[in-house]
Amino acid sequence: MTPTPTLPPSARVRWFQFWFAAADPTMLGFMRIITGLLVLYVHCAYTTDLQNFFGKHAWYGQYYIDRERHEAPWAVAPFSGDGSWEDFVSAARLPIQTHRREVWLTYLKALPVQKAARESAMRYPRRLQNETVNKFIGIQSGLEYASGLPLDMAARADRLNAMVDIKLRSKTGADSVPPLFDTLPQEGTNSRKTLRSEIEAFDAIVPRDVLQRQYIYDHFVEIPYEARKALLDFIVDLPEDPAEREKWIDYLDYWNTEARKAHWVGIATFSIWFHITDPTEMAIAHAVVLLILLMFTLGLFTRVTSVLTWLACASYIHRSQQVLFGMDTMMNILLIYLMVGNSGGALSLDRLIARYRAARNSLARSGSIDAPTAAFLAQPTPTVATGFATRLIQIHFCFIYMAAGVSKLKGTNWWNTNAYWDTLANPEFTLVYFEWYDTMLRWLTHHRAIYAIAAHLGVIFTLFMELSLAFLVWTKMRPYIVIGAFLFHLGISTFMGLNMFALFMLTLLLAYLPPNVVRDQLRSAAMAVRVRFQFDGALAKHVRAAALVKAVDVDNQVDLANATGTIHVQIDGKTGTGAEMLFANVGLLRWFAFVRKIPVIGPKIARMFVPQ
Repeated sequence: MTPTPTLPPSARVRWFQFWFAAADPTMLGFMRIITGLLVLYVHCAYTTDLQNFFGKHAWYGQYYIDRERHEAPWAVAPFSGDGSWEDFVSAARLPIQTHRREVWLTYLKALPVQKAARESAMRYPRRLQNETVNKFIGIQSGLEYASGLPLDMAARADRLNAMVDIKLRSKTGADSVPPLFDTLPQEGTNSRKTLRSEIEAFDAIVPRDVLQRQYIYDHFVEIPYEARKALLDFIVDLPEDPAEREKWIDYLDYWNTEARKAHWVGIATFSIWFHITDPTEMAIAHAVVLLILLMFTLGLFTRVTSVLTWLACASYIHRSQQVLFGMDTMMNILLIYLMVGNSGGALSLDRLIARYRAARNSLARSGSIDAPTAAFLAQPTPTVATGFATRLIQIHFCFIYMAAGVSKLKGTNWWNTNAYWDTLANPEFTLVYFEWYDTMLRWLTHHRAIYAIAAHLGVIFTLFMELSLAFLVWTKMRPYIVIGAFLFHLGISTFMGLNMFALFMLTLLLAYLPPNVVRDQLRSAAMAVRVRFQFDGALAKHVRAAALVKAVDVDNQVDLANATGTIHVQIDGKTGTGAEMLFANVGLLRWFAFVRKIPVIGPKIARMFVPQ
């Protein structure tokens, strides 16, 4: 009979296997430990400067962060109509120079209260804004004419009369007017006579001080066409209510845009430091955060502490964007995925507690370790969440590298290798303050050929790693690509001084390694030693001790024997009744043998394993 051929899995099955295959959480647990230690270090470093970073009067004080999270403008260009093809929304703006801005704020606050009066005053600049063919020349010449009018009322009247009546103009051209004005008739509804009234109404609300007048007129000329139109609309639309008007002007002063032009205002963000500002309360909250980070690192209540750790770290970042750096981004990425995956399923206190409970329940049921319990103790249970989180880390790492590589191709510095030198000689990051390093750079600059070879090799290696990793890491080239990425970040740490950033990136890189790499390295050298632990299953304290021994027996060295009598530990034919033999030979206990020497605590811990 011909056997039925086995068909390859469909694309749908392969897709689900790629994303949702169950995986051993050992590597994720190892990544949790490294990430936890790094995060704990970062946040311990905040301790001495907690008030300067996050306090009420920090470098970026509470007043400013509160305004940011409640008022920060978010503008979205419309999908149709005017401005639908622009990348920004035009809004009123003030000069960036402080002294000019102060003049403008005084000018805005002194404008007429009635809207009709402001509309009348703005007719002249609006005419220039709307009716000129060459917008800039028309605005410039029209406003320069108005700003150049004499402050003496008689001289001003003569100049304006000459603008209306061509016959009154002098032959010297001293009272010449913009060509735009002469396109209007002398009399009528839309005439030079009407224009004179508009100029007088506009200039009447401008300060009399010469320098201040110049600041007002210059800003009208210098800002772009759409921003000028928005500024004129803003002036006309100012509320008549003094409090509301003050709010409009204050928002424009602080954000240099209009609240009404924003699609929404404020930032939907969270930080405990928005609400805790008392120094004592902040110190207590910071201590609690450090405790949570320690619990996460140790893998205690990981499903809860992983979420709390992510929220706590985000709180520090959200309170002050000034501390946000590439390191914080990588830290946040790791914490999110360690929260998604079962990072406490291995190399954690949670795993030890689960092992203890499984062993105790099995001993209570049958007096021995049954087959299902033995399988559970043999290795951590693979879970879909672990596989999914690991795959997310791998894919995200590919995107990070590809984005970095493609962005480097957009500029010229990486094409002409200048970026290589900028990396080596940047005094903010590198080792230039060490004499040997400075000497090496100087020697390199005196040997053009060697520098060119080194620079080109450095650029090629960087671009190759960042552009190829996303493709080659899924092939048989993975070991070599991972080693290359390791060397790449080792170089970043050495030559740029970005040690924490490099460590977080290397932690992300661990997701490409199989879990057995960690298990093999952590396996105890004494695992070949077989230990026989004899206990009395009729005694509850013996059962607890046997379950505890089996929980810490991560190398599966211990054989339990249920027999009447006292507890006996037998190793290679030697029998004893104390905990010394366990702490000297059982893998995990060997790491903590020093605990037995701690006064008071040591004997109590020993009696937990070998009760009297």
